[in-house]
Amino acid sequence: MISSKSLVVIILQLIQALLAAAITIYIARLLGAENYGKYIYMITATSLLPLFIGLGGEHVFIMEASRDMNLLPVFFSNAVFIRSVLTAVALVVAIITCFAFRVNDSWPFMLVLAGSLLAVFPNPLFLSLYRVKGIHIRPWVLLFITPLFFIGYLFLYRNMIDLSVVSTGFFFSQFIVFVLFIIDTRRIVEFKVDFKFLKMNVRKGIIFSVSQAFDFAFARLDIFMLQFLLGPFSVGIYAAGQRVVSLLQLIPSSFHIVELPEFHRISHDKQRLEARFRSLRKLLMELAMLCFGLLIINASYIVTVLFSDLYTDTVHIVILLAVSSAIVFVNYPYYMLAEAVNKIKQRMYVRIATFILTILFIYVMVQLLGTTGAAIGLITGQFLFMLFLHRLTKSENGGLLAIVKDFKFLPVFAILAIMSWSVKLVVSSSLTGALLSSFLFLVTVTIFEITINKGDIFKLVKTLKEQINSNSHDEGISGTE
Repeated sequence: MISSKSLVVIILQLIQALLAAAITIYIARLLGAENYGKYIYMITATSLLPLFIGLGGEHVFIMEASRDMNLLPVFFSNAVFIRSVLTAVALVVAIITCFAFRVNDSWPFMLVLAGSLLAVFPNPLFLSLYRVKGIHIRPWVLLFITPLFFIGYLFLYRNMIDLSVVSTGFFFSQFIVFVLFIIDTRRIVEFKVDFKFLKMNVRKGIIFSVSQAFDFAFARLDIFMLQFLLGPFSVGIYAAGQRVVSLLQLIPSSFHIVELPEFHRISHDKQRLEARFRSLRKLLMELAMLCFGLLIINASYIVTVLFSDLYTDTVHIVILLAVSSAIVFVNYPYYMLAEAVNKIKQRMYVRIATFILTILFIYVMVQLLGTTGAAIGLITGQFLFMLFLHRLTKSENGGLLAIVKDFKFLPVFAILAIMSWSVKLVVSSSLTGALLSSFLFLVTVTIFEITINKGDIFKLVKTLKEQINSNSHDEGISGTE
């Protein structure tokens, strides 16, 4: 059974995402359109470098330390050392560049850059240590300090707000949490750099970094292509739908946080690895069908409530991106399986090939169908990537027969969704129709899961309370650790 700690992480990530959204709206109101645009551009421009400046050290640490806990201090320390050195170099280069070229708003830019570089120390670097140690609540509690401090700071200085004030708050909100994580991690691991392993860290880490770079670009490929082919209006229509769907991506990413170390720990046991992979794949597909089924049923109502009449076409985008995201749910276990069986480089090649092919898919479909074509092209690319990953790990994933057996419930979910959606056709009120169709879908899925499918969703929910209680004891919420 997949650990229900993942549900706790999902809830904590969801709360953080809502806080981040509230802060974004608050800053937009305080700064005004022009300065807010400058701030968002700074955040966007400085967000890419921190992701790769660690050369994948945290990924190497998770892989190696999960398999041999004796190596934990060395690989974690090496990862911290690499990121610290390259962060210092990046800051020096940025300072020299700003002074040499007299960059506008250089002081706010430097504060945002420094804050962005510090932000990736707690997550993902320090968080990787907690993941390997099996501590999944305490680090997320610490991470809450960032948005809470920032929103309190903004409220305190609301009457004298400008770009410099907001940038300063952003920097200090990241700096405080960085210091707290340094103090807390010192209680868990002894810092011990080993230059003998450092070269291996960098060599393996670069592969992770390149793969991550293409993952990052792939996730934004549809937006880039639409901007290039159709312009900002189409991007706005599409991005609105993407925003509705994107919050649900916290679900598979939370399972990834909890489960990846476990995949590495059992990588030597093919039977256990296959069983865990299939269990997680089935669970995530069931969750995807439940969540995106509700979203598709209510897509029209959600778009009408959230956006203006200009966004009518966003309904189709939400439905298509829900399908694409359901495939992403299934892809996550394949990511973990490929890493666990040391097919990291092959996975990178698959991602690069799929990236290139998806550019072609989106280009052709946009020419034929306009904005919705981008979503269809993305679905094609995601599905192709899943097929490549399945073939790459075919000796460990149970093969085609396992997919047929594990996903035999999909037609039933589809029928229940269509049946529930049809209720809206005989109800005049859109709100009443949305509530009734959602209720019918949840009830029929629950009956199906409990009586026929015996699915993992409700097994997971049933053990959540017990798992939270054990986490509270084991992870030292009371301060005993």
